[in-house]
Amino acid sequence: AVAGISPDVAGRADLGAGLLVRSLVDGGVVLAFERESDRDVTYALTPEHVRREMHARAVDACAEAFELEDAVRHAIAQGDLERASGLALAAAASLSARHAHAEAAILLERLATAMQDDAPLLIHEELADLYRIAGSYRPALAHAEHVRAARPDDPEASLRVGHLLTVAGELEGARGALEVARVVAERSGRAEP
Repeated sequence: AVAGISPDVAGRADLGAGLLVRSLVDGGVVLAFERESDRDVTYALTPEHVRREMHARAVDACAEAFELEDAVRHAIAQGDLERASGLALAAAASLSARHAHAEAAILLERLATAMQDDAPLLIHEELADLYRIAGSYRPALAHAEHVRAARPDDPEASLRVGHLLTVAGELEGARGALEVARVVAERSGRAEP
């Protein structure tokens, strides 16, 4: 079965002699391309609307099986970035709970790249936090700066930048960002950011 759809018996008899291999996995027969290059050529020759339909079925099958990372990959390939966003946040939370912060960041980064300028600020906030936890301060700072540029009146956005600059050892820049956070917090009537 491919994404929940079983080929008919006649189709199975002819199916990909020399192209596909059969494997027994968890008591079921799984078909896979023998060579990755054959898979890539077949995918390229498949009409776009058929590819999108296959990815949509794969998203459903992967989400149902709680294989969220694969579901995100298929949702991005399908072009359903809204669904990919929700799945990616859930997958990132699951990965983070298992201390796989770098993997969670890679997954969200893939989504942010696919969404280009339309990635929600929440994705950038999560990426800043994940990269910080993983010890990758440059990418964390880039995402934190993106959030601060989008929300200049949010003291927490400046505070995040200040903290990242501090742990990156850029104390002069951190001092400026933390001062901005303090001023913005006072101006907004919040005692502390």
